[in-house]
Amino acid sequence: MNLTMAPPANLGFVGAGRMAQAIAGGVMKAFSDRPPTIFFSDPSDAAAQVFSTEVPDAVRCSSNEEVCNSADTIILAVKPQGLKNVSTALAEANQKKLIISIAAGIPIAPLQSWLQNDRIIRVMPNTPCLVSEGVSGFTMGPGTSPLDRNLCEALFSSLGVCVEVTEPQLDAITGLSGSGPAYVFAMIESLSDGGVLVGLPREVATKVAIQTLIGSAKLALQTDHHPAILREQVTSPGGTTARGLKELEDHSFRAAIISAVRASSERAAELGTQIV
Repeated sequence: MNLTMAPPANLGFVGAGRMAQAIAGGVMKAFSDRPPTIFFSDPSDAAAQVFSTEVPDAVRCSSNEEVCNSADTIILAVKPQGLKNVSTALAEANQKKLIISIAAGIPIAPLQSWLQNDRIIRVMPNTPCLVSEGVSGFTMGPGTSPLDRNLCEALFSSLGVCVEVTEPQLDAITGLSGSGPAYVFAMIESLSDGGVLVGLPREVATKVAIQTLIGSAKLALQTDHHPAILREQVTSPGGTTARGLKELEDHSFRAAIISAVRASSERAAELGTQIV
């Protein structure tokens, strides 16, 4: 993780949902020896209460404008559908500060127009950021500096893996890692259902399914082998795994996963064109 650089002294969140909570909590944990002051706003009292519980020292502001006036770096943690109205209202308040948007599908160009600011970074984090095992893809706006890039990397590396991509590739990141956890959870459910089908208690089947995915992912990460090599190492000729893999291929398992990533990526691009 790129934690050599200190976070901003003040970090603001416009929106206090689960992803905002994950980012704020992860940053406070990673930089516990030099924590920033967190400011946030949200129209939902329920969301604000949860944010305050997860980030006890955070300061709730009465408005989005107050967040912008108080913080050095502002993270827009707003749903794509509401981003235009929120951003337009902040055009005067953001004062050319660094703006980080985590809204899926909304390009930098309209954000520049709405905010009257070109110092913008787009980031696509995913929900495993909640447990500091996330993936965050980011792309830089034209008015940003190398210092802004380093700061973004420091913030989001504290939540897992952080990768820089081009803006068109950010939709692909959305389809792969942004939506990917849902595909993994569906696989866990399916593995658990299979275990129950062949006689395991549900609790045991689910526990074994989850650990199987965790162990397999760690093995792939730590050995640095291509997944095909690891698959071959598990697959004995004529054995149980070969039989199971044939069933997956007969039901278009690979094609379905590939299609899911493509469909999600295309939907991210559609969101941008529809809302803008």
